[in-house]
Amino acid sequence: MATVLTLVLACWGAGLSTILGLMQLSDRRVKIHVGWDFRPNRQGGNTIEINNLSNRPVLIQHWELFALTGRLRPTRRDLGWAFDSTDSFRVEACDKKALTFKEADYFVVKDHERLYLRIYVAGTIRRSIRRRYR
Repeated sequence: MATVLTLVLACWGAGLSTILGLMQLSDRRVKIHVGWDFRPNRQGGNTIEINNLSNRPVLIQHWELFALTGRLRPTRRDLGWAFDSTDSFRVEACDKKALTFKEADYFVVKDHERLYLRIYVAGTIRRSIRRRYR
């Protein structure tokens, strides 16, 4: 009886660890964290940091910055910032890229607005990653 239980538990442990190992190998998700730093003056500027938390480089093909107001029927206000695939950039593994908006590039986010950054990453199934401030 004890040997049968030992054999069942050993098979269960071996099977579970194999499945978890295969899941870890096939993990191809892009892990991105977006940080915000807003300053009240044009000289300091606004900074948005895109942190790549995954273990492989990420190519950002397109990104756009916009603000939404309202809850039930949100109204979109483009902040004039959208870059297409000709301006793509690469964020290395475990590295970050800072987008700085100073002087003429400076923008103001009003109190009732929610700011969104939509990122299109090359090579991912889910093309859009949205991060919200406020």
